[in-house]
Amino acid sequence: MKTLFARQYAKTVAIFLAILLSAAFSQAQAQTQLQDITGQWNGVLTVQGTNLRLVFHINKTGEGYASTMDSPDQGAKGIPVTATTFDGSKLLLTIANLGASYEGEFKTDSIDGIFKQGGLSLPLTLKKTPAEIKPVVRPQEPKPPYPYISEEVKFENKAAGVTLAGTLTIPSTGDNFTAVILITGSGAQNRDEEIMGHKPFLVIADYLTRRGIAVLRYDDRGFAQSTGNFNTATTDDFAGDAESAITYLKTRKEINPDRIGLMGHSEGGVIAPIVAARSNDVAFIVMLAGSGIRGDALMLFAPTAQTENQFDIRELRLLSGVNDMRYSLPSTCIGAVVWNRTLYAIADTKLYRAGVGASRFSEFDLPLERPASRFIGSTSNGRVLVACGEDVYLVTLPETR
Repeated sequence: MKTLFARQYAKTVAIFLAILLSAAFSQAQAQTQLQDITGQWNGVLTVQGTNLRLVFHINKTGEGYASTMDSPDQGAKGIPVTATTFDGSKLLLTIANLGASYEGEFKTDSIDGIFKQGGLSLPLTLKKTPAEIKPVVRPQEPKPPYPYISEEVKFENKAAGVTLAGTLTIPSTGDNFTAVILITGSGAQNRDEEIMGHKPFLVIADYLTRRGIAVLRYDDRGFAQSTGNFNTATTDDFAGDAESAITYLKTRKEINPDRIGLMGHSEGGVIAPIVAARSNDVAFIVMLAGSGIRGDALMLFAPTAQTENQFDIRELRLLSGVNDMRYSLPSTCIGAVVWNRTLYAIADTKLYRAGVGASRFSEFDLPLERPASRFIGSTSNGRVLVACGEDVYLVTLPETR
């Protein structure tokens, strides 16, 4: 009897130990899964037929997690993720500067969830393997061989000490051609003005050259194959680059020097008339979505592509006539507005104000219980709407005296 009892007791102890070991193993597995959330997670958003890669970098900190986001197809890196929470199964990422969030369920090797921004809710699956995007077929994009001459060229803006690289397309037959210089819009762009997989300047150049017009398009200074510093360049500097393009075309025997024109898109639509106003060599200009207001009116730029982080507003530009004023801001700036010829910006619990010609911002405290997280918009009577989490505040802008 004692032997039987001892055996049963030993068996019971063995089972109990097995249960304890199993529980410990399960706990270790859970801990491993918690650690697996760290690292680089890749996914692809499909927005109106366009695929955008998103990359999240999640790191463990002493009290939780810290993250950043990249948008490679938009040239943005290191976008700060305001909050990262993970409870072992669900991941929540908040990107306040973009008014965006991602909520997903953690699986063994993936995270399945929803990316939200601006009223859109889009499915997004994240994996640790690099995201692959299937090439989009764009029938409007020309493919070689072209029925015209396409030549890689370089020319100098000697006054600025920069070399601009571009492509000159010339009809294959004839001479003494009319020529058009394409001028890109705001933000660092290549000669095709490529954005989100589209190449509008390539399409325009192809269309015009097939119809007997020579076209010169070039990379912005400090971008792609052009030299110089894009981040410190002003609209007037870009006008100087366009003037150098005219000077270069006048050296080409195929081009009629009296029939050189400019076609500018967006900010290029502002640059083209600036160049035409001070140069007798401009035969015509074409403005594509250029400025619709007087040149002495105010224009505000939150230079998204003029900083390393496309969505992190660190500098604001205020253009008034030919004056180009720049103001540095905290990285937490969520938005800005021009009202009554005055620039206002919001960051944290502060309001920044700068009148025309002011060298710096004046600073005001906002009656907010916590830092503003999203800039919603402005009204015509000098008020702005800002969000602090789920609360929305109507802020009256102080006028300059």
